Amino acid sequence: NNNITDIENLKSEVDNLEIKQDKLVVFGDSWSDLEVPDSIWSTTLASELNLNLISYAKDSSGFVEPSTNLISTQVANFNASDVLKDTVKYIVVMGGINDYNNGVTAYNLYEEIKSCLDTLQSICPNAKILYVSNCKYPYTKNQLDYWYQVHNAVLKYNSLNLINKIGLPLF
Repeated sequence: NNNITDIENLKSEVDNLEIKQDKLVVFGDSWSDLEVPDSIWSTTLASELNLNLISYAKDSSGFVEPSTNLISTQVANFNASDVLKDTVKYIVVMGGINDYNNGVTAYNLYEEIKSCLDTLQSICPNAKILYVSNCKYPYTKNQLDYWYQVHNAVLKYNSLNLINKIGLPLF
């Protein structure tokens, strides 16, 4: 009887040591900014996954351009925040179209995306990270090639290329 009580106490203590990963953290531009009326994917996803959403996304952000509104600043703000980093289950970084529209090369964009993702991985080593590129309509061969180059270079991380995955009605 004493052993059963000891085992139950031990189980309770071990359960208390487990860190609950209950957060989805999002970085990006207007496609993820909660202040943009049609940007609902992150709230829908968090609800579906039963996670608490924390969004740092800001309209018109980029990785390289515009240099006054960088996604790396969002990452730095997250790092400086009091969010318990061990409780982050998923991180989604969505962006790149503002860089594309400002003439940033695919290589320079990839380098900055990789830097942000590497930083996030070091801050939240237990979180799963996804990079999602956004795009503009109509699709062009140049844009298709650009996003292919970016995603081909982000091999270390999971990524999703939205070009040809969404159509005109969503734009």
